Amino acid sequence: MVQQQDGLACGRAMSARAPILVDDITCDAGFAAHREIVCSAGVRAVHSTSLLGRDGTVLGVLSTHFRNPHQLSRRQLQRLEPHVRAAAERIERCLPA
Repeated sequence: MVQQQDGLACGRAMSARAPILVDDITCDAGFAAHREIVCSAGVRAVHSTSLLGRDGTVLGVLSTHFRNPHQLSRRQLQRLEPHVRAAAERIERCLPA
């Protein structure tokens, strides 16, 4: 089981078991303690979603980082969903029984 590390997008996605969209990290309270480092790495927006097993166990988190403030559309999120499910299924098949 993956453990939540902090209030960044990855940790929030794990806790919520739902996509977390941060359109601009400079305006997001969860990034306050890490904002300088994240911005210096060239990241301004992030989308994180948990990879869930069939039993609801969090297997990991898939994150996409953007160089500029960015908002994903509903259509883009819908197009990502089958790929997220497929990744979770493949990871789950590789886990020991």
